[in-house]
Amino acid sequence: MKFIYASICETGSRSSNEDAIGVWRPSDDCLLAAVADGLGGMGGGHFASAIAIEVIDKTLAINANPSENLFGIAELIHSEIRKKQLYGDDFKAMATTLSAVYLGSEGLRGVHCGDTRVMVARGQGIKRLTKDHTDVARFYEQGKITKSEYRDYPRKNILYSALGGKKDPEIQKFCFSVESGDWILLTSDGVHGRISMTEFRDIANISGGPDEYVTSLRNLLDRKGVSDNFSAVVVHVVSE
Repeated sequence: MKFIYASICETGSRSSNEDAIGVWRPSDDCLLAAVADGLGGMGGGHFASAIAIEVIDKTLAINANPSENLFGIAELIHSEIRKKQLYGDDFKAMATTLSAVYLGSEGLRGVHCGDTRVMVARGQGIKRLTKDHTDVARFYEQGKITKSEYRDYPRKNILYSALGGKKDPEIQKFCFSVESGDWILLTSDGVHGRISMTEFRDIANISGGPDEYVTSLRNLLDRKGVSDNFSAVVVHVVSE
């Protein structure tokens, strides 16, 4: 199988972009992709998400096949951000989300923290592989709020876990067996906060490739309006 991709990472309606993305090809038959969404204000969010991508980049320079150590990479990102928080008041509250996947002959392996997401669209179905580490998602899982209350919750972006946070982060590991024709979607909340799962699936079913998918995604976001940075990496799995 081959993995072809396109990406988008834009400021949207904000004055600066706290999102960061990275895509690497350690070899011809594998691909690593990541989306990070920084937080912390005073410019710190921008630095936190950039640190996440930089740590992955440096790791790849040492180990071209990090699929078995994605969890360790996430822990290293957390540690590096905590160190950089000591540089001054502008950085002391910074943290970042991270969703990263490695695609190769063994399928998909991933690691995740925060409320960026990884989804897989296949035919008439779409599946989310990550869970949101947000207060509202936890309240819903615990049965404290209804689906309607979840949808209308005013502070959906409050995280209980992020890399660089004061508490040890909750880091999710996941894997998935991919097939030719699958679409792997990594998104920040500026995208999936405006686009429904059904819409993600429908774009996949009318797109001839990742570039076309990203164009359709951008056009839909333009029509709906955006209030945040927005980023996505779109990977299409195709036969050799």
